Amino acid sequence: MNPPIIVRRAKAVALAACIASAILICAAPQVSADNLSAGAKAYSAGDFSAAAESWRPSAEAGDALAQFNLALLHDSAASGMFDSARAADWYRRAARQGFAAAQFNLAVAYQMGRGVGKDMTAALFWLLVASQAEDSAIGARAIEAARQFAAVMSEEAGAEAAARAKQWRAEPESQVSSVGEQDRTPYMTLSDSDVMLLQQRLKALGYDPGSIDGIAGEATQRAIAAFFKDSGREWRHGPLSHQLLEILR
Repeated sequence: MNPPIIVRRAKAVALAACIASAILICAAPQVSADNLSAGAKAYSAGDFSAAAESWRPSAEAGDALAQFNLALLHDSAASGMFDSARAADWYRRAARQGFAAAQFNLAVAYQMGRGVGKDMTAALFWLLVASQAEDSAIGARAIEAARQFAAVMSEEAGAEAAARAKQWRAEPESQVSSVGEQDRTPYMTLSDSDVMLLQQRLKALGYDPGSIDGIAGEATQRAIAAFFKDSGREWRHGPLSHQLLEILR
C-alpha cells in the first residue's frame, strides 16, 4: 500500500489524506509535523475529542481543511469518534469546496457505502472531479481509481458521471449570516434529510421549494428568499443551517 499523502497549508492544521485504492481504504491519518495548532497538538497527544473541538468552529464556519480533518476523525475507529455518516457529511462539505482529498474519500464512501448509500456513479463522479486536483499525487490516484471503476460500470453510468464532472464547479462556503449581524454562531449545515424537512416546512407555509428531494436547488433557494422577503428579513444565500430550520417552524 502506498504511504499516506500529507495535505499542507500555511498556518493551518493538516492530517494525512486517507487515500484509497479502488477497493480498500488506507490506514489511520497522521498529523503533518509542520502545521501545529491546538488541534494538532491535541491529536498528537491522543486527545481526539479536544482536537475535534479545536477544529469544529472553523469547520462549521466553512473552512475546508478543518472539515476534512473532522471527517478523518469520524472516519477512524481509533479516534473513539467513529461515525461514518458524519464523516461523509464533512467530506462532502470539503469536497464541494474543491478539497481534492475529501473528494477522493467521499468517492470511497460511495463505493463502500460508508455513511452513504452505495452509489458507483456518484463514486466515479467524485473520482473524476478529484482527478483534476492540483496535487498531482491525489490526481494520479483518482485517475487510476476512476479507470478501474469505469471498467466495471455500464457505459451509460460512466457517461452520466463524466457529464456531471465536466459541469462541476467548486462552491466555497459563505460565512455570512442570514438572520442578522448580531448572530455570530457558526453555521452547521443541514443533512439531506434536514433539507427535505426544510422543503416540507416551506411548502406547508405556501412557498414552493420544488421537489422534496433533500437538494437545495434553485427552487428551494427562491422559496427561502420569498419567505424572508415576506417576513421582512434579508436572505443572503449562506449555507443552510439548523437555525434556518428553527425560523421556518
